Amino acid sequence: MGDSRAESIDTQASESSIFSPPSDYKRVKHLKKFHKKKSGEQLWLIKLPRSLDVSKLKTLPLDLEGREQPIPVEGGNDNDTQYSIGEDKTQRGGQDSSNLGLLVPEENRESLKVSGHGNSLKFDKIFSVRKNAQIPKIDYEKVTVPRSNVVKVEGLRTRHYASGYGPEDEDKQEEAKEKDTSKEEHSEHKSKKHKKHSSDEEHSKKRSKKDKKK
Repeated sequence: MGDSRAESIDTQASESSIFSPPSDYKRVKHLKKFHKKKSGEQLWLIKLPRSLDVSKLKTLPLDLEGREQPIPVEGGNDNDTQYSIGEDKTQRGGQDSSNLGLLVPEENRESLKVSGHGNSLKFDKIFSVRKNAQIPKIDYEKVTVPRSNVVKVEGLRTRHYASGYGPEDEDKQEEAKEKDTSKEEHSEHKSKKHKKHSSDEEHSKKRSKKDKKK
């Protein structure tokens, strides 16, 4: 019983691991026309977005230094359909650091195999065509709303405190405010006294001058 059960499990596992290609894939009848890479040739991968119609491309400008270049599209580029092409720098460093793999023909040219690491076939350069987002011009003077200050309500009391703070901290702040207020009032009172004293002296001087004239 145990052996038959194990065999049935293995059979189910092998059946579930059978590869089924996507529905839109077409079966290749033969691979004899598959181009073999020669010495001095490079294999490039150019990734395109679905929104770009390849038949409308006039040219495909490439900057070998990796800078992005705008792509001219037949009929002109609309404001919402600007494209550019540039080298995918995340895939630099060869096959060992790339997350992309190549399917290459077997020696009998009847089936495909995944190209391995080392001296196997790999992409020399990878380019990506990107759809650029066009940011419209904004008239900030028209869209900016003037700030309105919140009306301050007097007599509010703090019920909730931030972490590390409590009512005693608020009491200290209130005491400091009261001290500052009392100092200001005291200085104002002293200045008033000084002014009054100086005015009294001036008044007495004027009276003494009048008495001398008499």
